[in-house]
Amino acid sequence: MNKRVYPLLLLIIIVGLFFRLYHLDLHDVVTDEAFYGMRSIGLIDFLGTSLQPTPFEWFEEVPWWARVSFHDHPPLTFWIENIFFTLFGATVWVMRLPFALAGVASIFLMFLIARDLTKDYHAALVSSALLSVSAYHIWISRIGLQESLLIFFMLLSVWLFVRFCSTGRHLYLIAVALGFAVLVKYTVVVLIPIFGLFLLFAKPQKILLKKVIIASFLFIVIISPIIIYNVFLYKARGHFDFQLSYLLGQDVPNWESRPGREVGGMPEKFSNFFTNYLHFHGILFSAMSVLAIFHLFLRRKERASQFIIISLFFFFALFMAIGPQERFLVMATPLMALAIAFFYMRFAEYRFAKMLLIIFLLTEAFFSVNTHFIITPYGKESLYYSSIRKESPFLGLNELEKFLLKETEGLYPRETFPIKYAFVRELQNNAREKAEEEGKNPIMKLFVTDSRMNLPSYLWYFERYIVYEGWPMISDENYLYLVKNDKNYFTEQGFTETIFMKINDSFSTIQNNSASSAAILEDSLITQGKEPELLYSLSGKEALRIYRFESLQK
Repeated sequence: MNKRVYPLLLLIIIVGLFFRLYHLDLHDVVTDEAFYGMRSIGLIDFLGTSLQPTPFEWFEEVPWWARVSFHDHPPLTFWIENIFFTLFGATVWVMRLPFALAGVASIFLMFLIARDLTKDYHAALVSSALLSVSAYHIWISRIGLQESLLIFFMLLSVWLFVRFCSTGRHLYLIAVALGFAVLVKYTVVVLIPIFGLFLLFAKPQKILLKKVIIASFLFIVIISPIIIYNVFLYKARGHFDFQLSYLLGQDVPNWESRPGREVGGMPEKFSNFFTNYLHFHGILFSAMSVLAIFHLFLRRKERASQFIIISLFFFFALFMAIGPQERFLVMATPLMALAIAFFYMRFAEYRFAKMLLIIFLLTEAFFSVNTHFIITPYGKESLYYSSIRKESPFLGLNELEKFLLKETEGLYPRETFPIKYAFVRELQNNAREKAEEEGKNPIMKLFVTDSRMNLPSYLWYFERYIVYEGWPMISDENYLYLVKNDKNYFTEQGFTETIFMKINDSFSTIQNNSASSAAILEDSLITQGKEPELLYSLSGKEALRIYRFESLQK
């Protein structure tokens, strides 16, 4: 073994660490990461929307089984996030930290898989280096979506499986790793046919039935939370959780709206697969992927080629079933890094190949920097930066989090609005008691929110303050309704200060902004001579207007 292997691996991991941890709170919370992050703070299954109610809302008292999983996903992601929030506090940076660390760990697992599958340290280093600088994998590592954790547990399962095929050991560990992967997301089941079919080619040592039974038992024990949850949910409501009920075609009136399921027919999925792959990975990585796949079929009799071909086939089938959306397609990125590394092995002994590899990696690193860290990216999309950057914008909404943290620091609400759900009231009472013990000061401060903000952002930036701390927050629509007949309504309720937080019109989810409640309220305040405090995004554009007032005087 070359003495430079592990120093180079360390360098690769350090580069990957930088790409995944640097300014982790740079991008705003606008996607589904808000759904997971907000609930993970207190492990409550509550979205605050009638579009997707949960068992926490269906029962007067939350049943015990409703706390062992979640209505739309298995619980492990929420549990992990909760640990980080408990240790470090609820911020955007902390919300994304476990996913970034999982992304870094995946780089190391990529090295181990390639080393043991190809028996070549060049391939191991190249595949881990490609994953380290991949703009697409960097994206999924810098956002709070389950796929980063899922990829980690998938790669762990794959590495243990590859070792098992060579040594006949680690069967129990494979069961454990697969169990944890299922507890992250159901889509990991794609590994089961991959492993089963590859065993026909690998011809491992004889597997004792006793070991298979023990491994199966371990797997079932680990995934028991979702089994328990679904058994009791079916008894109580006649259907399984959000994902399984959709898969089985169960009619669930409460979940008639299923966002993310509108993925089109097979022709559309097929077309979108190639289009999305190109736009998310970029032209250079995509071109190398084509060459790598062609090379795999040329060397299809080799063990590594067989495993990658089988894996790519089943992943492609998965994408044709669930749709090749941005958060799903990234699951195949480690496989393509491995395929490209295997292709490189054919030319590794030539000097020009090493030079081209260095240029390729540096180009990918620039592509990633331009995608994730440059406010206004240089050049043309897909050639100089990935279109995936649209999923992590620089709108300036994180300035809102900084503002609210500052406004609530050392304070707690003396009164809060009545809440329908007992579990929320319990959380608010606990927060109040803790604040009193810490010597914080009570205050009557009202926050008025902009109703044009999209639901994920609202959940993270506003709803969590309501649920977990009890801060009185009301939408601009409801505020205007209540002060319509009594301009001093909230002053009479004891509020000494009101803060209206108006987002930039470009962030709005409605088209006619001039007729919005936010615009009407702002016009009223301007008429009274109120001047806003302006908050700006990193690009220097106005992101938010903050208005402070006591009441709308006649």
